[in-house]
Amino acid sequence: MFIYTRDNMPSQKTRIFTDIPAGKKQDTGRCPLCNTANAEFWFVQWSNGYSLKGWCPACTNVDITPDAIEQAKQQRKAHLVSAFLRRLPVSEFAASGYVRADVLDSIFSQVTQPDATEQYDLTLLEICRQCSEPGLQSAFNYEEDWPLIIARSAPSVSLMIIELVNSGYLDKEISGPFPPRPTWKAFQRVKELRSSGSNSMNGFVAMSFSTDRLPIWTEVIEPAIKDAGYKPIRVDQYEHSNRIDDEIIAQIRRCRFLVADFTAQKPGVYFEAGLALGLGRTVIWMCDHADKGNLHFDIRQFNTILYARGWRIASSR
Repeated sequence: MFIYTRDNMPSQKTRIFTDIPAGKKQDTGRCPLCNTANAEFWFVQWSNGYSLKGWCPACTNVDITPDAIEQAKQQRKAHLVSAFLRRLPVSEFAASGYVRADVLDSIFSQVTQPDATEQYDLTLLEICRQCSEPGLQSAFNYEEDWPLIIARSAPSVSLMIIELVNSGYLDKEISGPFPPRPTWKAFQRVKELRSSGSNSMNGFVAMSFSTDRLPIWTEVIEPAIKDAGYKPIRVDQYEHSNRIDDEIIAQIRRCRFLVADFTAQKPGVYFEAGLALGLGRTVIWMCDHADKGNLHFDIRQFNTILYARGWRIASSR
Protein backbone atom coordinates (compact mmCIF):
# COMPACT_ATOMS: atom_id res chain seq x y z
CA MET A 1 0.00 0.00 0.00
CA PHE A 2 1.61 3.28 -1.08
CA ILE A 3 0.39 6.49 0.51
CA TYR A 4 0.94 9.61 -1.55
CA THR A 5 2.30 12.54 0.41
CA ARG A 6 4.52 15.31 -0.83
CA ASP A 7 7.49 14.60 1.44
CA ASN A 8 8.04 11.00 0.38
CA MET A 9 9.08 11.91 -3.15
CA PRO A 10 12.78 10.89 -3.26
CA SER A 11 15.44 13.25 -4.56
CA GLN A 12 17.69 10.33 -5.49
CA LYS A 13 16.51 7.25 -7.37
CA THR A 14 17.97 4.20 -9.09
CA ARG A 15 18.04 4.39 -12.85
CA ILE A 16 16.06 1.47 -14.29
CA PHE A 17 16.68 1.89 -18.01
CA THR A 18 20.40 1.91 -18.85
CA ASP A 19 20.92 0.09 -22.15
CA ILE A 20 19.66 2.08 -25.12
CA PRO A 21 19.11 -0.11 -28.22
CA ALA A 22 21.16 0.99 -31.23
CA GLY A 23 19.24 3.07 -33.74
CA LYS A 24 16.32 3.75 -31.40
CA LYS A 25 17.72 6.62 -29.35
CA GLN A 26 15.82 9.90 -29.41
CA ASP A 27 18.22 12.59 -30.62
CA THR A 28 16.82 15.68 -28.89
CA GLY A 29 18.51 15.06 -25.52
CA ARG A 30 15.40 16.45 -23.82
CA CYS A 31 12.61 14.77 -21.89
CA PRO A 32 9.54 14.42 -24.14
CA LEU A 33 7.29 15.04 -21.13
CA CYS A 34 8.87 18.04 -19.36
CA ASN A 35 11.62 19.19 -21.81
CA THR A 36 14.40 18.94 -19.21
CA ALA A 37 17.87 18.72 -20.76
CA ASN A 38 20.38 15.85 -20.44
CA ALA A 39 17.66 13.23 -20.80
CA GLU A 40 18.09 9.91 -22.61
CA PHE A 41 15.11 8.27 -24.32
CA TRP A 42 14.44 5.67 -26.94
CA PHE A 43 11.46 4.37 -28.87
CA VAL A 44 9.90 1.05 -27.87
CA GLN A 45 7.59 -0.53 -30.43
CA TRP A 46 4.44 -2.33 -29.30
CA SER A 47 1.82 -4.24 -31.27
CA ASN A 48 -0.57 -1.28 -31.08
CA GLY A 49 1.90 1.61 -31.11
CA TYR A 50 5.02 2.68 -29.25
CA SER A 51 6.17 4.35 -26.07
CA LEU A 52 9.08 6.56 -25.08
CA LYS A 53 11.23 5.01 -22.40
CA GLY A 54 14.24 6.43 -20.60
CA TRP A 55 15.69 8.68 -17.94
CA CYS A 56 15.02 12.34 -17.16
CA PRO A 57 16.95 14.24 -14.45
CA ALA A 58 13.65 15.75 -13.29
CA CYS A 59 11.02 13.03 -13.85
CA THR A 60 13.59 10.21 -13.30
CA ASN A 61 12.41 6.87 -14.80
CA VAL A 62 9.86 7.35 -17.60
CA ASP A 63 7.85 4.98 -19.80
CA ILE A 64 5.06 6.92 -21.51
CA THR A 65 3.00 6.83 -24.71
CA PRO A 66 2.92 9.80 -27.11
CA ASP A 67 -0.86 10.23 -26.73
CA ALA A 68 -0.47 10.42 -22.94
CA ILE A 69 2.12 13.19 -23.37
CA GLU A 70 -0.15 15.06 -25.77
CA GLN A 71 -3.21 14.82 -23.53
CA ALA A 72 -1.30 15.82 -20.39
CA LYS A 73 0.11 18.87 -22.16
CA GLN A 74 -3.27 19.83 -23.60
CA GLN A 75 -4.71 19.81 -20.09
CA ARG A 76 -1.68 21.72 -18.76
CA LYS A 77 -1.04 18.87 -16.32
CA ALA A 78 2.18 17.38 -17.66
CA HIS A 79 3.95 18.64 -14.53
CA LEU A 80 1.63 16.47 -12.41
CA VAL A 81 2.79 13.40 -14.33
CA SER A 82 6.39 14.48 -13.71
CA ALA A 83 5.67 14.81 -9.97
CA PHE A 84 3.99 11.39 -9.95
CA LEU A 85 6.96 9.70 -11.65
CA ARG A 86 9.49 11.50 -9.45
CA ARG A 87 7.91 10.16 -6.25
CA LEU A 88 7.12 6.67 -7.57
CA PRO A 89 9.31 4.09 -5.76
CA VAL A 90 11.49 2.01 -8.06
CA SER A 91 9.92 -1.11 -6.55
CA GLU A 92 6.50 0.00 -7.83
CA PHE A 93 7.55 1.18 -11.27
CA ALA A 94 6.81 -2.11 -13.02
CA ALA A 95 3.22 -2.07 -11.73
CA SER A 96 2.44 1.67 -11.95
CA GLY A 97 5.13 3.41 -13.99
CA TYR A 98 3.84 2.78 -17.53
CA VAL A 99 1.89 5.96 -18.34
CA ARG A 100 -0.90 5.66 -20.91
CA ALA A 101 -3.67 8.08 -21.74
CA ASP A 102 -6.24 5.93 -19.96
CA VAL A 103 -4.42 6.17 -16.60
CA LEU A 104 -3.92 9.95 -16.60
CA ASP A 105 -7.06 10.66 -14.56
CA SER A 106 -5.86 8.25 -11.90
CA ILE A 107 -2.47 9.99 -11.79
CA PHE A 108 -4.07 13.44 -11.60
CA SER A 109 -6.24 12.30 -8.67
CA GLN A 110 -3.12 11.29 -6.71
CA VAL A 111 -1.16 14.53 -7.12
CA THR A 112 -2.60 17.66 -5.53
CA GLN A 113 -1.65 20.98 -7.14
CA PRO A 114 -0.49 23.36 -4.39
CA ASP A 115 -1.42 27.03 -4.54
CA ALA A 116 1.24 29.76 -4.69
CA THR A 117 1.64 30.14 -0.91
CA GLU A 118 1.85 26.36 -0.40
CA GLN A 119 4.46 26.12 -3.15
CA TYR A 120 6.49 28.86 -1.49
CA ASP A 121 6.52 26.86 1.76
CA LEU A 122 7.22 23.59 -0.07
CA THR A 123 10.24 25.14 -1.79
CA LEU A 124 11.68 26.20 1.56
CA LEU A 125 10.93 22.79 3.10
CA GLU A 126 12.66 20.94 0.27
CA ILE A 127 15.70 23.24 0.26
CA CYS A 128 16.17 22.71 4.00
CA ARG A 129 15.50 18.97 3.72
CA GLN A 130 18.42 18.71 1.30
CA CYS A 131 20.73 20.70 3.59
CA SER A 132 22.58 18.61 6.17
CA GLU A 133 22.99 21.44 8.69
CA PRO A 134 22.59 25.23 9.03
CA GLY A 135 25.32 27.24 7.36
CA LEU A 136 25.89 24.76 4.54
CA GLN A 137 24.63 24.93 0.99
CA SER A 138 21.61 22.83 0.10
CA ALA A 139 21.87 20.08 -2.52
CA PHE A 140 18.57 21.32 -3.97
CA ASN A 141 18.87 21.93 -7.72
CA TYR A 142 15.86 23.84 -9.01
CA GLU A 143 16.59 22.78 -12.62
CA GLU A 144 16.03 19.11 -11.73
CA ASP A 145 14.14 19.12 -8.43
CA TRP A 146 11.12 21.23 -9.43
CA PRO A 147 8.81 18.15 -9.54
CA LEU A 148 9.47 17.62 -5.82
CA ILE A 149 7.36 20.68 -5.06
CA ILE A 150 4.85 20.04 -7.86
CA ALA A 151 5.91 23.17 -9.73
CA ARG A 152 5.02 23.69 -13.39
CA SER A 153 8.62 24.24 -14.44
CA ALA A 154 12.12 25.06 -13.23
CA PRO A 155 11.82 28.83 -13.92
CA SER A 156 8.83 29.10 -11.56
CA VAL A 157 10.96 27.61 -8.77
CA SER A 158 13.75 30.05 -9.57
CA LEU A 159 11.31 32.89 -8.86
CA MET A 160 10.34 31.24 -5.56
CA ILE A 161 14.02 31.08 -4.59
CA ILE A 162 14.44 34.81 -5.32
CA GLU A 163 11.44 35.56 -3.06
CA LEU A 164 12.93 33.36 -0.32
CA VAL A 165 16.18 35.36 -0.56
CA ASN A 166 14.21 38.62 -0.31
CA SER A 167 12.39 37.28 2.78
CA GLY A 168 15.67 36.42 4.53
CA TYR A 169 15.27 32.64 4.34
CA LEU A 170 18.21 32.14 1.96
CA ASP A 171 21.66 33.69 2.08
CA LYS A 172 21.85 36.83 -0.07
CA GLU A 173 25.58 36.36 -0.63
CA ILE A 174 24.99 33.36 -2.86
CA SER A 175 24.98 34.51 -6.47
CA GLY A 176 22.22 32.97 -8.57
CA PRO A 177 19.44 30.57 -7.55
CA PHE A 178 21.63 27.46 -7.18
CA PRO A 179 22.90 26.20 -4.85
CA PRO A 180 20.89 28.00 -2.14
CA ARG A 181 22.07 28.26 1.47
CA PRO A 182 19.30 28.38 4.11
CA THR A 183 19.65 30.86 6.96
CA TRP A 184 18.87 30.16 10.61
CA LYS A 185 15.56 31.93 10.03
CA ALA A 186 14.75 29.33 7.38
CA PHE A 187 15.17 26.43 9.80
CA GLN A 188 13.02 28.21 12.37
CA ARG A 189 10.31 28.61 9.73
CA VAL A 190 10.58 24.94 8.74
CA LYS A 191 10.03 23.94 12.38
CA GLU A 192 6.87 26.06 12.43
CA LEU A 193 5.64 24.56 9.17
CA ARG A 194 6.23 20.99 10.32
CA SER A 195 4.27 21.58 13.51
CA SER A 196 1.30 22.95 11.58
CA GLY A 197 -1.36 20.62 10.18
CA SER A 198 -0.66 20.78 6.46
CA ASN A 199 3.05 20.15 6.98
CA SER A 200 3.02 17.92 10.06
CA MET A 201 4.39 14.39 10.18
CA ASN A 202 1.17 12.90 11.59
CA GLY A 203 -1.28 10.71 9.69
CA PHE A 204 -4.61 10.35 11.52
CA VAL A 205 -6.53 7.08 11.11
CA ALA A 206 -10.32 6.91 11.37
CA MET A 207 -11.72 3.38 11.48
CA SER A 208 -13.75 0.89 13.49
CA PHE A 209 -11.99 -0.13 16.73
CA SER A 210 -13.60 -3.58 16.86
CA THR A 211 -11.18 -6.48 17.37
CA ASP A 212 -11.90 -8.01 13.96
CA ARG A 213 -10.58 -4.82 12.32
CA LEU A 214 -7.30 -4.89 14.28
CA PRO A 215 -5.34 -6.88 11.63
CA ILE A 216 -5.89 -4.26 8.90
CA TRP A 217 -4.48 -1.68 11.33
CA THR A 218 -1.46 -3.65 12.56
CA GLU A 219 -0.57 -5.37 9.27
CA VAL A 220 -1.39 -2.71 6.68
CA ILE A 221 -2.32 0.83 7.73
CA GLU A 222 0.10 1.40 10.61
CA PRO A 223 3.21 -0.03 8.86
CA ALA A 224 2.33 1.73 5.57
CA ILE A 225 2.19 5.13 7.24
CA LYS A 226 5.48 4.45 9.04
CA ASP A 227 7.12 3.24 5.82
CA ALA A 228 6.12 6.54 4.19
CA GLY A 229 8.00 8.40 6.94
CA TYR A 230 4.99 9.55 8.97
CA LYS A 231 3.59 8.90 12.43
CA PRO A 232 0.29 6.97 12.49
CA ILE A 233 -2.23 8.37 14.97
CA ARG A 234 -5.20 6.27 16.13
CA VAL A 235 -6.92 7.84 19.09
CA ASP A 236 -7.39 4.59 21.02
CA GLN A 237 -3.70 3.67 20.75
CA TYR A 238 -2.17 6.26 23.10
CA GLU A 239 -2.89 7.83 26.49
CA HIS A 240 -4.45 11.29 26.81
CA SER A 241 -6.53 13.14 29.42
CA ASN A 242 -8.86 15.00 27.06
CA ARG A 243 -12.45 14.22 26.17
CA ILE A 244 -12.33 11.76 23.29
CA ASP A 245 -14.19 14.02 20.84
CA ASP A 246 -11.96 17.01 21.67
CA GLU A 247 -8.85 14.87 21.23
CA ILE A 248 -10.04 13.59 17.85
CA ILE A 249 -10.72 17.10 16.55
CA ALA A 250 -7.38 18.36 17.85
CA GLN A 251 -5.47 15.50 16.22
CA ILE A 252 -7.24 15.97 12.89
CA ARG A 253 -6.30 19.66 12.96
CA ARG A 254 -2.66 18.65 13.52
CA CYS A 255 -2.50 15.86 10.94
CA ARG A 256 -0.98 16.00 7.46
CA PHE A 257 -3.49 13.51 6.04
CA LEU A 258 -6.26 11.19 7.21
CA VAL A 259 -6.78 7.52 6.37
CA ALA A 260 -10.48 6.64 6.58
CA ASP A 261 -11.54 2.98 6.59
CA PHE A 262 -15.32 2.95 6.24
CA THR A 263 -15.70 -0.79 6.89
CA ALA A 264 -18.59 -1.34 9.37
CA GLN A 265 -19.95 2.12 8.42
CA LYS A 266 -19.17 3.90 11.68
CA PRO A 267 -20.71 7.42 11.77
CA GLY A 268 -17.59 8.78 13.45
CA VAL A 269 -15.45 7.82 10.46
CA TYR A 270 -17.73 9.82 8.15
CA PHE A 271 -17.58 12.81 10.50
CA GLU A 272 -13.80 12.67 10.82
CA ALA A 273 -13.27 12.33 7.06
CA GLY A 274 -15.59 15.29 6.46
CA LEU A 275 -13.80 17.40 9.04
CA ALA A 276 -10.44 16.60 7.45
CA LEU A 277 -11.75 17.55 4.01
CA GLY A 278 -13.09 20.82 5.38
CA LEU A 279 -9.65 21.59 6.84
CA GLY A 280 -8.01 20.96 3.46
CA ARG A 281 -6.31 17.71 4.47
CA THR A 282 -5.77 14.83 2.06
CA VAL A 283 -8.14 11.93 2.80
CA ILE A 284 -7.27 8.37 1.77
CA TRP A 285 -10.50 6.39 1.38
CA MET A 286 -10.62 2.65 2.17
CA CYS A 287 -13.22 -0.06 2.64
CA ASP A 288 -13.39 -3.84 2.81
CA HIS A 289 -14.60 -5.06 -0.58
CA ALA A 290 -17.33 -7.08 1.14
CA ASP A 291 -18.78 -3.89 2.63
CA LYS A 292 -18.60 -1.63 -0.44
CA GLY A 293 -22.36 -1.87 -1.08
CA ASN A 294 -23.02 -0.12 2.23
CA LEU A 295 -20.92 2.97 1.49
CA HIS A 296 -23.02 6.10 1.80
CA PHE A 297 -24.05 7.83 -1.39
CA ASP A 298 -22.31 11.11 -0.58
CA ILE A 299 -18.80 9.61 -0.64
CA ARG A 300 -19.15 7.35 -3.67
CA GLN A 301 -17.62 9.96 -5.96
CA PHE A 302 -14.28 9.58 -4.18
CA ASN A 303 -11.71 7.05 -5.37
CA THR A 304 -11.84 4.35 -2.68
CA ILE A 305 -9.31 1.55 -2.11
CA LEU A 306 -11.28 -1.68 -1.83
CA TYR A 307 -9.31 -4.47 -0.21
CA ALA A 308 -9.96 -8.18 0.35
CA ARG A 309 -8.88 -10.50 3.13
CA GLY A 310 -5.22 -11.34 2.91
CA TRP A 311 -4.89 -7.57 2.37
CA ARG A 312 -5.02 -7.80 -1.39
CA ILE A 313 -6.32 -4.69 -3.14
CA ALA A 314 -9.45 -5.96 -4.84
CA SER A 315 -10.09 -2.79 -6.85
CA SER A 316 -10.57 0.96 -6.55
CA ARG A 317 -13.66 2.92 -7.37
